[in-house]
Amino acid sequence: MIAVGGLTCLLGEMPKLFGQTTFEPAVFQGLLQSDSDNDESFGFITLALARSGSFTVRFNLGVNKIGHHSYAKTGRFDANGAFHFEGPEVTDTRYAIARIIDLQLDNGSAPTQIHGIITDLTHSSTVEMERVAGSNSSNPTPEAGYYTFLFSDSGATGIPPGYGYGSATINRVGRISARGRAPDGMTFSRSASLTVNNRWPFFTTLGGKTRGILSGWLAFEESPATDFAGQLIWLGPEQPGPNQAFVPEFSGTVSVAGSRYAAPAGSVIEMNSSTNNLHLSMSGGGLETSMARDLTLTSANKSIFSPRLEGDALSVNRTTGLFSGSFLESNNRTVIFRGAILQKQNIGGGYFVNRNGEAGQVVLSPVE
Repeated sequence: MIAVGGLTCLLGEMPKLFGQTTFEPAVFQGLLQSDSDNDESFGFITLALARSGSFTVRFNLGVNKIGHHSYAKTGRFDANGAFHFEGPEVTDTRYAIARIIDLQLDNGSAPTQIHGIITDLTHSSTVEMERVAGSNSSNPTPEAGYYTFLFSDSGATGIPPGYGYGSATINRVGRISARGRAPDGMTFSRSASLTVNNRWPFFTTLGGKTRGILSGWLAFEESPATDFAGQLIWLGPEQPGPNQAFVPEFSGTVSVAGSRYAAPAGSVIEMNSSTNNLHLSMSGGGLETSMARDLTLTSANKSIFSPRLEGDALSVNRTTGLFSGSFLESNNRTVIFRGAILQKQNIGGGYFVNRNGEAGQVVLSPVE
């Protein structure tokens, strides 16, 4: 008898798996996702597999304040690398308790992936996990370093049009620490690990527990324009719904592009001239027409507006590749913008949000 989240299930003796007497111990990380736009179907999952085939799995589901959303369960894979659990009916419907869990290893002697489903018979999630890369301090991961990234809408209706941005640090053993802001200004901060397939299981809540989520896989592969890329599902801030349910203000996908960043000796964007060399543009966000400025970014990364209009400001952090600034709307209100430089693409992207909560887009690019 093994206790599973306060419930119990019967498991027989552990037979040999695919002719092997033991499993290869490993840690797996991944995502819970769904075709629905209900946050109860999305989350982050970690599984630690022991040599005996037993495991501990931890996962979270959703962001709503109502109910319990973080779980720790134990179990054991059978001779076919499978695990099945069924729990009793839940009387308290405020809680999304997993009623059925099915997990399957892709290989018994050296598993690299786990797939399956988790459902409470109302919300169902597909499970995809990959083995965490086995890097160590004496054999560091080649992806170790500092990165900046941008994400923007993929044409989905209702998605704020600005560039979300972030920075990520990967240490020598493949641990990723990231932080940034979504295109609507909501902050995020999350950690994960690089997998053996050079993928990043990205899941984060935004601006607290009820302001939406970002979820998806990002793949590391060096190219002339990026070092990692992918798409994330974005569920927007929650709105009141039936039975205290999460109803997103919007839902869709955003495209992500990231590249390594190293503090340059000169300006953060390579320029074609020494004066009037940077183009700053702002669009959307309730602006009646797009706004633009040509200014000088010096080799010391100081911005010089000529002419400088009231409210104009731009500050660039050479070390981090992040920037911030401001401009004045036609109603004489100052608007703050923020963003990041993509060094490989030699551009900067960001967002602004006006006082009415409307999001807009900011782009920095060298003057041709």
